[in-house]
Amino acid sequence: MVYGTNFITILIFNLKANGIKTIIWLIFFIQSNIVFGQKKFTVSLDFPKEFDVTKLKIAYDNGKTQVALKTPDLINGKLNLSGSYYSIYAGLILQYPKTQNYNYRNSFFLSEKPGEIIFLKSDTLKSPFDNYTLVDVDDFVAEKKAMTQNNEIVVKELEDYVNSLGDKFSEVWNDSSPLHEDWERKNKILFEKNMDFISQNGGSYYSFWFFRRNLTYPHYISPDSVLHFFNKTFPLTFINSEEGKTITTLLNNKLNAKKGGVAPNFDCIDIKGNKIKLTDYRNKKSILLVFWATWCGPCIKEIPAIRGIKQRYSNRYLEIISVSVASPKELFYKTVKKEKMNWINIFNDTDIFNAYAAGKGVPQIYLIDPAGQIIYSTLSDDPNSKSYGLPTLEKYLNELKLNK
Repeated sequence: MVYGTNFITILIFNLKANGIKTIIWLIFFIQSNIVFGQKKFTVSLDFPKEFDVTKLKIAYDNGKTQVALKTPDLINGKLNLSGSYYSIYAGLILQYPKTQNYNYRNSFFLSEKPGEIIFLKSDTLKSPFDNYTLVDVDDFVAEKKAMTQNNEIVVKELEDYVNSLGDKFSEVWNDSSPLHEDWERKNKILFEKNMDFISQNGGSYYSFWFFRRNLTYPHYISPDSVLHFFNKTFPLTFINSEEGKTITTLLNNKLNAKKGGVAPNFDCIDIKGNKIKLTDYRNKKSILLVFWATWCGPCIKEIPAIRGIKQRYSNRYLEIISVSVASPKELFYKTVKKEKMNWINIFNDTDIFNAYAAGKGVPQIYLIDPAGQIIYSTLSDDPNSKSYGLPTLEKYLNELKLNK
């Protein structure tokens, strides 16, 4: 980490003046900033010869979001992985097909020490990730086992339900399907079991990690209730970590990032290298903020409508900003070019996504007026819309009188 020259000069001056106390403070300051800065991990995975690595799905959690990794080629029988992270640990998530709609999965926790996971030959009826030896890698196996026992009956019922649906499983994501209501009811029971377990095990990093990944987005309870639970359950070392700050920001923004709320500020760089700040548009322009992904069919279908908005409304009064989510870089640039997305494009900015749309899926669109208020959101105005012409959004745009 690089510090400004003036800041270092002040530290040296204070060091001469105050002696040992400043040395202690300086060590603490630098250590704290290193902890909260970006870190690197490397790990090798060693599988038995009979394991089909082509079916393996690999991702890691960097403390802010999950990053999918392409399965690398085997080198001397090993898969070598690396990445950057902000959290106390980088969480490695492995998945392997179990049934049509379920995967075997396990998670491992990596530090800056080069790690190794050696998977041993397993019973073919059990998970291929359950039998292993670790070198400089954590697995929090005791915590996982306790949580599994706590949720065992509910998880088994949920798994049996999913398997019973077969090809109909995709219907659980459709709000108008009767299966969606069943799915939500069963998941709410599991959510409550998990919250109960975590409330009793808040000192465990695994509980903290699991909470951030799985329980900060529910619509079963309000964001302020989740934030209250977070602050009373976990120790300050977790709350003040980079992950903890991400959770706090996410939940606070969820309270505002809705129709009628004040749009969360953001400060980022677009794909042309321009600095984009929401506050720069205050009292000048309305903002159409679009979250999308290259792998999202409805997102791609909406692009022509957004392109039409760009053509019909004056650039003097409306700025369109698209933010991609977890999209492969090469495909992102190809899509931007192919779809003629000639407006501001931001590539995979996790902070903006967490501030507005995390847990809501994509596509998500927000219309922000010049005063900084959200006056339209997909979730509030078009939650079940199958129309990719965005007629409800057009109504709000016309009310702003942005026409050329």
